[in-house]
Amino acid sequence: MTDLPPDAGGAGGNALDVSASRRHAFRRAPFGTLDVPIPVSLRLQLDANGDISSVSGGNPSKDDIQAASTWLDDLIANQQLDDPEGATRSPRATHTIERTSDGSRVVRRRRFNAGSPGRPG
Repeated sequence: MTDLPPDAGGAGGNALDVSASRRHAFRRAPFGTLDVPIPVSLRLQLDANGDISSVSGGNPSKDDIQAASTWLDDLIANQQLDDPEGATRSPRATHTIERTSDGSRVVRRRRFNAGSPGRPG
């Protein structure tokens, strides 16, 4: 997060640039709908009291969505995605699917693979 100077917000307020992630839903067989976190940038406009007066940004670009889609396809093709609730289990998995409190299934990193190409890590 970057704290901008007081004049950046105009009218005596401040603005904050914030990095976050926003989940985007992809449908992939045999997994069904999976949410993938995509990095986004937001700008929070603060009033003179320090309260948030507006939020801008926060949506991933089409290119970011396409890159996340390709990344998810690569995880699946390389057996790097484990589904604890389904029949798709992989000992090579670097990522897993976690169910959140709202019932969504989100792809999360479980571990890194330090193996050589073509060899399980």
